[in-house]
Amino acid sequence: MFTQVLSPQEASAIVCEELARGRDPAGAAHTLCSQAVQLAEWGGPKGSRCAADNTTAAVFDLGELG
Repeated sequence: MFTQVLSPQEASAIVCEELARGRDPAGAAHTLCSQAVQLAEWGGPKGSRCAADNTTAAVFDLGELG
């Protein structure tokens, strides 16, 4: 069963914050996954705990394609 821990807007905000701090896309993806896993394990939707064993994020910085 799929459980959405972060909304797309929340995930985008985390990535944008990390990139603004100077992190590279891989670092931003790592932070996003870490926060998603933490939320899933300790405060998922409606206070439930859920497994986070298949958490993946891909972050592409299109500005680097230039």
